[in-house]
Formats: sequence, C-alpha cells, structure tokens
Amino acid sequence: MTSTKVGLKSHDSENRLQLCSTIKKSHYPNTNRIYEKLDKLEEKFRLLEEEIDDLTDKALEIKWEIGDITKDIKSQNYRHTFLLQLDFLYIL
Repeated sequence: MTSTKVGLKSHDSENRLQLCSTIKKSHYPNTNRIYEKLDKLEEKFRLLEEEIDDLTDKALEIKWEIGDITKDIKSQNYRHTFLLQLDFLYIL
C-alpha cells in the first residue's frame, strides 16, 4: 500500500481552511475512493443544512422580537397620543 497527500483544501463550518487527510491507496478500484469522498461530502452537506436550519430559526426569532417591539412602540405612541388628547380636553 502506498499513500499520497491530497493537495485540495476544503472549508469547514467555521470557514477555516484545512488540508484533506492522507488517502491510502489500495488494490480496490477507484470507485471505493469515490464513494468514500461522496460519503464525506454528503455528511458535510447534511451538517451545512443543519446550520442553515439553525440560522433560519434564529432569524425568525429575531424577526418576531422586532415585530413585538414594534407593536409595543405603536401601542405606547397610541396611548401617549390618547393621553395628550385627554389633557387637552381637560384644559378646555
């Protein structure tokens, strides 16, 4: 068995570059290595999908918080305007 170092670089989930691990060549046909690479890529893709789902959930939570704050501000402005109108009527 001989081994060779792959010169390709890949991005992990934290956007850091890492060298791929040493791949050992054996008497198996290249299809084995292709399927191994495919499995690794599918796993990376699955992890990225999970990260996207997590980020989407966080973005929706922030959107809902902004909506709640906006409603509170509008409600406070409405109450403030109503109280000013009452004060004006009281003065009259």
